[in-house]
Amino acid sequence: MPYKSKKQETYLRINKPKVAKKFDRDIKKMKKKTFKPHKMYKGTMVKTAKTHAEHLRLGKAGYTHTRPKKKKK
Repeated sequence: MPYKSKKQETYLRINKPKVAKKFDRDIKKMKKKTFKPHKMYKGTMVKTAKTHAEHLRLGKAGYTHTRPKKKKK
């Protein structure tokens, strides 16, 4: 895909290594984050996702992070 202007082409050529290093650093930070156990909801059922794998399994089963609203009487 061609660049829009010579300025943009020059900017990307000069700054590309800096941007790539920052991107790699951000990915490493994301990998270091640990999973925090939390509750997931489906209708009136509540389950706690203790691992990331369990979180993905519950998500496929239809569980979400939003707590169901209580009905008014």
